[in-house]
Amino acid sequence: MIFQILAVIILLIFYTTYIGKMITQSRKAIKTDQLGKGNKPQDVIMIELIIKISTYSIILCQVMNIYLNITLFSTSVRVIGFVVSLIGTVIFAISVWQCVIIGGPEFQKVKKQKW
Repeated sequence: MIFQILAVIILLIFYTTYIGKMITQSRKAIKTDQLGKGNKPQDVIMIELIIKISTYSIILCQVMNIYLNITLFSTSVRVIGFVVSLIGTVIFAISVWQCVIIGGPEFQKVKKQKW
């Protein structure tokens, strides 16, 4: 049960960060949802739509896996998985925070400098 709670916490942190990033970017008129849209050949759009569907489907798979508590791994492997997931999620959240919150105006200054 503890691994399920920890997994839900990690997913909530990750997807809250991800959705927050998308909202922040959309407020700056940055389009982040490009798959399956635009003036592209039909076969490219079809492939991108399949990728998009599989990307969103993984969320359902993650939630169902947590809910059903399906695993073939030992406790030690699950702990390692938790630690790796936590590290990855924290790195992602910090990078988004750096780019969106701190790096916004500073990035513009660096971008305008001539090297």
